Amino acid sequence: MRLRWLSIAAWPSLGLLMLMSLSGMAFVWNSFDLVHLGMENYRFLREQGVLAVMEGGLLQTTVLVLQGLLSLACYLVFKTCEAELVNRWRARPR
Repeated sequence: MRLRWLSIAAWPSLGLLMLMSLSGMAFVWNSFDLVHLGMENYRFLREQGVLAVMEGGLLQTTVLVLQGLLSLACYLVFKTCEAELVNRWRARPR
């Protein structure tokens, strides 16, 4: 059974625009201050060593990496929708 809804070429343009907007907002929300938190976590682990690991520094690093991967996935969805909408706009009859 082929899952037709997974093919973005079958989606209406308004649906793609809504998905693009939602993924763009999710990307911004997830990546906001991510670099700053990562640098501070690295500084905490470097300066405190074993105490930082015992206080959850590695868990926080894992969460930051997963948050970065989620931001990347949201960005890829945004760019995929953008490319499809631009291709549709260029292919429209004049």
